[in-house]
Amino acid sequence: PLFPNLGSRFHTIRKIAKDTNRLVEDFAREAVQDLVDRGDIRDFAVTGFASGSSFGLTASFRDRAGKQSVRFSRKVG
Repeated sequence: PLFPNLGSRFHTIRKIAKDTNRLVEDFAREAVQDLVDRGDIRDFAVTGFASGSSFGLTASFRDRAGKQSVRFSRKVG
């Protein structure tokens, strides 16, 4: 695999709760930490969101190609 240590624990979120935004943000940081440590990405920023039965995030970072932005969402249940 290209990034053998890249993965997330998003699949462990089974319900939307008060701390879902924080969990999403923590899991996203954890998932990319190896890339940050190696310098493959920098200036990583993430904001989690929850709405109804879905959660997601908006993240931005810089890589060798410049500034990037990503939006991810997942339905729970």
